[in-house]
Amino acid sequence: MSVTAKTNEFNLKNYTILIIDDNPTNLRVAFDYLEDCGFTILVSQDGESGLKRAKYAHPKIILLDVLMPGIDGFETCCRLKADPATKDIPVIFMTALSSTEDQVKGFEVGGVDYVTKPLQHEQLLTRIINHLRIQELTEKLQLQNQELKQQAIELAKAKEAAELASQAKSEFLSNMTHELRTPLNGILGYAQILQRDKTASPKQKHSIDLVYQCGTHLLNLINDILELSKIEARKMELLPKEIHFPTFLISVVEICLIKAQQKGISFIYQPSSYLPAGIVADEKRLRQVLINLLSNAIKFTDHGGVTFKVEVISKDKALQPPLPRIYRDQQEGEEGEEGKVITDKIMPLMGKVSQSPMVRIRFKIEDTGIGIKAEELEKIFLPFEQCGDSAIRDQGTGLGLAISQKIVNLMGSFIQVESTCGNGSVFSVDLDLPTTTVMDYKAKIYTNTIVGFRGKVRKIVVVDDKPENRSVIVNFLQPLGFEFLEASNGVEGLQKATEFNPDLIITDLVMPVMDGFEMMRRIRSSEQLKHILVIATSASVYELEQQQSQDIGWTDILCKPVNVEELLDKLKQHLQLEWVYEQYHPELSKIKIESAQKVMPDATLPPPDDVLAELYDLAKKGNMFAITKTAENLKELDDKFIPFAQTISNYANEFQLKKIRLLIEKYLEKN
Repeated sequence: MSVTAKTNEFNLKNYTILIIDDNPTNLRVAFDYLEDCGFTILVSQDGESGLKRAKYAHPKIILLDVLMPGIDGFETCCRLKADPATKDIPVIFMTALSSTEDQVKGFEVGGVDYVTKPLQHEQLLTRIINHLRIQELTEKLQLQNQELKQQAIELAKAKEAAELASQAKSEFLSNMTHELRTPLNGILGYAQILQRDKTASPKQKHSIDLVYQCGTHLLNLINDILELSKIEARKMELLPKEIHFPTFLISVVEICLIKAQQKGISFIYQPSSYLPAGIVADEKRLRQVLINLLSNAIKFTDHGGVTFKVEVISKDKALQPPLPRIYRDQQEGEEGEEGKVITDKIMPLMGKVSQSPMVRIRFKIEDTGIGIKAEELEKIFLPFEQCGDSAIRDQGTGLGLAISQKIVNLMGSFIQVESTCGNGSVFSVDLDLPTTTVMDYKAKIYTNTIVGFRGKVRKIVVVDDKPENRSVIVNFLQPLGFEFLEASNGVEGLQKATEFNPDLIITDLVMPVMDGFEMMRRIRSSEQLKHILVIATSASVYELEQQQSQDIGWTDILCKPVNVEELLDKLKQHLQLEWVYEQYHPELSKIKIESAQKVMPDATLPPPDDVLAELYDLAKKGNMFAITKTAENLKELDDKFIPFAQTISNYANEFQLKKIRLLIEKYLEKN
């Protein structure tokens, strides 16, 4: 960089340089050159006067000779650095001394640089400009640090004020909701009593119903406000426990299906076949979130319907279970009695499940409703914010999504939303949950025996290089009425498929000659074969999930060892089969004994305990078809079972799985 460019970077008239040198010739040379450059120059011929002038004028840089009478340059620099008024002024030594020891000493006493005599003008100017630049940057950094410190102080004060205000608000809301709920108890209680009054006129009944509806709406609003105040006051706690997952999901579906039916829209439940039997989670909070999301979808959908999908998107031992986050008024590091009690209850369970396999579950709710405007998407999770038509907004409190998002945040995740105005919305939540096998056996003790299927014969090609693997599938399915051809690799599989024109191909992935992946690609590129359903099987879950994500074209996937029930479920789903079940023939003598001892002639007679247990398990699974079929079989078995069977059929037709379970529990307790 030229001298002109260097000097143009600064307005040098604003910079004062103090030159301290006992040699008049050296002073004149430095003075004339630097003054010509534009600097304001001060001079001193000894250390004592230089110290005074530096303190008085406070120059930007000091050029200091080393060898001077009286106090030399090193001592002068020491005194400059010891004085708070001059300690930050950069000192550049001027000397004819060239030894390393002298240079080190200069840096030790506080000098920032050296120039050697005789002075080289351009070298001197370059060093001065460099240190001016460093000094300017240092001053800017110090100023920024001061501003940041001040901002941090102001933010801390604002945060403290906001927290105090939030705490006061939460306490006020909590107290008010309690005061409001007390009279509502009487209002709603008597409204329900009056609803049962058969002497009330239609007009009176309408008025009573209106009171009850308004009271219920107000109660929901109060509950939502109380829930929000708990979260903001950090008093909400997550209490994880073991849950039988299929039963839990069915209980959620039962509630929402009724709402959808009342509105006249469809409700579709699509659980993945890979869902674990048991999970560890806060059942109450998870149910609250799912029902809220599903209820919102139903509320804002007038045509079409709502689809509820639950699927496994990751199985990873590296996933860590989210610890229960217990919010109290205590500061971090403190532990009160209440916090200790809760922790003592939860931590043994969390220690147990931390060793359990983890699974990432995606809950997805899709609707064909009115959708959400782009500018409103950011607002929907804020308290008291409502979107959409005003008539629909009036039905809610504007707190459901805000509360649900905060609960999901406590679970270590967040609610995602995609929506287009007029084209519906998709809400989804991904949760990492520990799995448990504690309840697995309960869902598999009792099963109906499948003996065949209705309709035309279905043809299947089984492709696997291991004969024993093929025989498992063939030997199980062939007695049910399926026709089979077997192949030991992809090449044979393609040949058999071309000859046999099957309804389904079940193929392994890793095989000699041609593997399942290449066979799949050729099937999908063949005009003759591309319509055929293909189920892949593999011992590697990761491999299957990876290939599925690559969209090779599998109809479905099965993990080895193949689970028979899972295989049958997939066959029923993809081939749209209607199973034929084996009829159950209980011991008549046992029925007669139970009838004589426990049932009055005109009473509803339940079937034997093993049939009750079978029905109970089917209700837990949500297998409506099997429940209906079992009820029909009971009617054919004996007329005395008709009242019981008809009740079960009615509940099944209305998807009242909970009522079925309660009815069966009542009879099992009596027995």
